[in-house]
Amino acid sequence: MQIPIARAVSCAAFLLAAGMVWGQAPAKAVTGIFNWIHSSADLDRGYAFYHQVFGLEMVNAPFGFIPGAPPPNTIRPRSEAIADPVIGNLTNTGSARFRNVFMGLPGAEFGLELSEFNGIESRSLRPNLWDPGATSLILQVRDIEAVFSALSKAGAPIITLSAKPVTIGWPGQRLRSILVRDPDGYLIQVIQAEPELLAHAAGATQVVGAAIGLTVSDIGTELRFYRDILGFDVHSDGRFNADKSTLDLIGLKRGRLKRSVAYIPGTKARVEFYEFKNVTGTPVRLNIQDPGSPQLQLRVRDLDPLIEQVNAAGYTFVSVGAKPIQRAFGRFVFALDPNGVLVEFVHPAS
Repeated sequence: MQIPIARAVSCAAFLLAAGMVWGQAPAKAVTGIFNWIHSSADLDRGYAFYHQVFGLEMVNAPFGFIPGAPPPNTIRPRSEAIADPVIGNLTNTGSARFRNVFMGLPGAEFGLELSEFNGIESRSLRPNLWDPGATSLILQVRDIEAVFSALSKAGAPIITLSAKPVTIGWPGQRLRSILVRDPDGYLIQVIQAEPELLAHAAGATQVVGAAIGLTVSDIGTELRFYRDILGFDVHSDGRFNADKSTLDLIGLKRGRLKRSVAYIPGTKARVEFYEFKNVTGTPVRLNIQDPGSPQLQLRVRDLDPLIEQVNAAGYTFVSVGAKPIQRAFGRFVFALDPNGVLVEFVHPAS
């Protein structure tokens, strides 16, 4: 039986609109990542920590020129922080004054951004890694002993029970690592980079790679958001382990941990999902202005259909009215993942 030409054309148009071609899977909603962000109580102090301990440097915004931004490689003084109604709608922070700083992460496909909100009530929480909704920045470094010395000099709180780098054993890996907090209490896992990575690492900074860690209450719930809607490529062996050195690393004497690894579409950027058993965690729910509040800034293919899909699936938006803001360089909107982590969808201008 032949398909009428008009019907065939309409079917093809539907497939193209859905990002599909014959014989291929539908296009994924997410196409990349810009920054991993967390809010700070003191932007100057936060930048000084990452610069002095890890050698990170300021960079320009990844979106291009932003009208009214401070000169390159400078931080806007707190006294000059502005109350931008567009940012207020994006972040649901009203007339709070806002400033931020961007840093490069050598060897990573995303940058680190710190943001600061003033003139709005905030609270400071210091979640444990086993608390659902807790997140961490994972930094691979050239010399973990040198970084450990710099962390000690900076007075960074150490979470690892041994109070020094320990050797952990993910499947197929033996890595020296330590878990610490930055000045805002944000969790950082420092890992000694493997020789193969060091052999190809450019530059002279300590950081040669980075990843992101998210603790979840149930990986199946997370997969419905990150895999089924956003298109992340997720891998897990499905097993919980109670490796003593890994528990030592994260500050536990007992418990079991399952690790799933995901890759952000269009990149090799890695997100690690952690799920715990036999340990009681307290769910973390931070507002965007709270020091340490994490934000995952993703580049997306088509913003409006994604907003409709996320809304239809029952997820919450932070941006006022779930409406994206418009800038010359693109459209932005904030949603919450199943554990309350802020996820920013960015549709760059053509």
